[in-house]
Parts: sequence; structure tokens; C-alpha cells
Amino acid sequence: MTYLTLNILFLGLSLWFMFWVRSLLKSGWNRAFWIPRGIAFVVLLAFSAVFDNVIILLGLVAYDTSKLSGIFIGVAPIEDFFYTLAAVVLLPSLWQLMASGAKIKFRFPRQ
Repeated sequence: MTYLTLNILFLGLSLWFMFWVRSLLKSGWNRAFWIPRGIAFVVLLAFSAVFDNVIILLGLVAYDTSKLSGIFIGVAPIEDFFYTLAAVVLLPSLWQLMASGAKIKFRFPRQ
């Protein structure tokens, strides 16, 4: 499995969770939803671009080159930036769910 495949799967799960929380809380998709996430994404992407390159240049992190897509920003592979996007999608949705006090019942099949 490549890093890109793994990142796309994780991002897909994060997006599913975001849509699930939005539908559960019956929230709209207005500017109050998009603007803070957009700002957070741009700021975190800038920090990631700098710090990911520094960490890789220092040799603290290394990747199996056979599992990379071959697209780089500096020395950081593009796959490294998926974590930033997933965090911007997943964490605010989790915070909203926890702050809402919604009671969620998990039902497991009887054995």
C-alpha cells in the first residue's frame, strides 16, 4: 500500500465523519462553517511546508521512496500534507459533536 492510498483512505473517513456530524446536528454549510476551516488550513499548510521540510532535512523522518507518489514540495512529499487537510476536516467535526452533547447510541448485534 502506498502512502497516498493510505492518506486518501484516512481523508475519506475524515470526510465521512464530517458529513455524518453535520447531518446529525442538522447544521448548514454556510460561511461560518467554511471560513474558519479555510483560514486554519492555509495557516497549518504554511507551517507544515516549513516544518516538514526541516524535519526531513534533519533526518528525523524518512520515507520509503518506493511508496511515494514522486510529487514534492521542497523535500517533503505531497503525502505529508494530507495529514494537515485531514486534521482540518476531522478535529472541528469532533469538537462540534462533543460540544453538542448529542447522545449517540451504538448498537451491536447480539451474539
